[in-house]
Amino acid sequence: MFDFKIKKDFRVRLGRDKNFVLLGVAFHLSIVYLCVLYIYGTKGPVILNQSLRFDVPTAIEYIIKSALPIAALVPIIKAKKHFLLVSIIVLPAILMGYRGTSVLALVSYLVTLWYINGCKDRLSTTKSNRNKTYYFLGVICFLIVFTGFYLRRTGSSELATVDVLIDIYFDYNSPFLYLIIPFYLGFKETIGLSNKLISENITNNINDYPLFFADLFTILPGERLAAGQTLGKIFGTVEGGGLTPGLLGGLYIDYGLYTFLFLIGMGGGFKLVIIQAYRNLLFIPVYTLLLTQYIHLFHRGFLKPEYVTSLFIVVFYFLMLNKIKIYKK
Repeated sequence: MFDFKIKKDFRVRLGRDKNFVLLGVAFHLSIVYLCVLYIYGTKGPVILNQSLRFDVPTAIEYIIKSALPIAALVPIIKAKKHFLLVSIIVLPAILMGYRGTSVLALVSYLVTLWYINGCKDRLSTTKSNRNKTYYFLGVICFLIVFTGFYLRRTGSSELATVDVLIDIYFDYNSPFLYLIIPFYLGFKETIGLSNKLISENITNNINDYPLFFADLFTILPGERLAAGQTLGKIFGTVEGGGLTPGLLGGLYIDYGLYTFLFLIGMGGGFKLVIIQAYRNLLFIPVYTLLLTQYIHLFHRGFLKPEYVTSLFIVVFYFLMLNKIKIYKK
């Protein structure tokens, strides 16, 4: 809605003399992998039976997911050969069955890489090579969602098989349906729930506080239902996980027509973050993380503590990087 003149920062100060930051990343990742080993040793192979992830302690879940914000920093803390580091960062979440957040971590890396390549005076790779990187990671994102969906369906006796789902939702059968059904069901859940929440004027009669903020209360002492679990009790679920109505439904259930005020405020906040990102190249990962977290929020519909903790993590690394004065004007 508003256009501002931004003094852009085109100085290249990326991927050099960042060894102490990489050392901090290595220590961070070692803790994450120890947590994954602990869960696999006590609970079993979660990736093969993804219902096991509902028994993972919340603290350990957040520790494992805490590695994902680092993906947005990779193009800045490492000049080239990003693939190995990005894989190490995303693998723990994949092993725990966190498909959506894993994909968004890869997207945050891609968005940072795209911004950085657009701001560099001299590009170290050709445009065709950069496009190959984008396409390759796009395929990886698809495979994470695709294989995770099928592993979850084959490892759970409570969930309907893919063949049954296709018979229910489609009046024909085609190999193409097996490719799109993971995405079809994801969008169907959010759109369908938002539609019912609005058209039937369903209200939150279980929690004493707004459902949009309910997950923030789960970190307090005592037992409290998460927002998705609350919505699951309202609509009914088979497994222990919750339901995701999308941002429109997640806000509308408590705030009704005032929902649009939240959306306008979020848009204005993003504009301010974009301005800061163009003024300081090192701030770009903070912006891309906010962007990908918002995509996740838009799909999920409820504010999660990990959105806040992820922001703290990426800001912490941003402050570390700002201590480095290695660029030339």
